[in-house]
Amino acid sequence: MQTLTMRVVAGKYSRRPLQIDVDNKDIRPTKDIVRQGVFNALSFDVKHRVVLDLFSGTGALGIEALSRGAQAATFIDQSKHAIQLIKTNTTFVEEPIEVMQMNYQTFLESSPKNRFDLVFLDPPYHLDILIILDQVLASGILKEEAILVLETDKPLSLVLDKSRIRTYKYGITHITIIWR
Repeated sequence: MQTLTMRVVAGKYSRRPLQIDVDNKDIRPTKDIVRQGVFNALSFDVKHRVVLDLFSGTGALGIEALSRGAQAATFIDQSKHAIQLIKTNTTFVEEPIEVMQMNYQTFLESSPKNRFDLVFLDPPYHLDILIILDQVLASGILKEEAILVLETDKPLSLVLDKSRIRTYKYGITHITIIWR
């Protein structure tokens, strides 16, 4: 395994190294510039949030949220290798975390209701993120004013009642943020 490091962009854990495995093509870490843009857009909306990093890969998005004031985070990935990376990358984290290896659908079905208020959805690009979004919304795991951050390789066109939606583009990466 050839590992490289990224870093936590800002906050309490700023500049802490995060390992990535360059040989594993199933894990696509969110680049520093994209994370910086996402968290600039979220601004103070991260503080005191309970975070779900679904399809977490290296855990970079959830760790960045904790660094910027989130109160706790849950990291879900079905890959054993990703779970090992997340455990390595969260050794310095002081906030409560859960790291679970499981399929996202199993997690959505078994997770307590009204639990999360900041959710990162960064599935493999071959999966249909709109179906996953519908499953997350239907699962009941979100608090009433939850924020969802979607990362895709193509622009999304969404309309959700009573939600504010903003989109951003960083190279080939498209970010959609939904404030419910």
